[in-house]
Amino acid sequence: MTQHLEEDETTRLLKTIPGIGLILAHVIQAEIGQLVERFPSRRHLTSYAGLAPLADDSADRHGRRHIAPACNHTLRWAFIEAAGIVARSKNCPANLRPLYHRLTHGGRVNKQQAKVAIARELCELVYVIWKKGEPYRESNSPAQHERTKRRA
Repeated sequence: MTQHLEEDETTRLLKTIPGIGLILAHVIQAEIGQLVERFPSRRHLTSYAGLAPLADDSADRHGRRHIAPACNHTLRWAFIEAAGIVARSKNCPANLRPLYHRLTHGGRVNKQQAKVAIARELCELVYVIWKKGEPYRESNSPAQHERTKRRA
């Protein structure tokens, strides 16, 4: 299968992200389309992928957070698969390791919730890397980018 898949610049950029190989890069690119610019921000892409948290709050009642059932299911699947690869990896990126350990209390509970959180971070990374046209580096994290913008 890998012999028949052609690599373009976007595929090469997406493959630099941890957890995303050749096939997942093609699936993500096919589901997003050729123009990532149709999403105004990274949050719009995470919402399209169904990885943005929703709340069932009403007045004084605070419901649980969950992900949307109406989304692009193939894109969500691709990001959750990549998140599973990252979570099992010994060399998990420095910005995702603390998130996984915090949400799972050291790998003991809430592993599915942590995988969705990592998938959301990977989705935001895809948006930032695709938009900038630069390969992945540890400093490309959207969360780190937000903190630097707030400090400035």
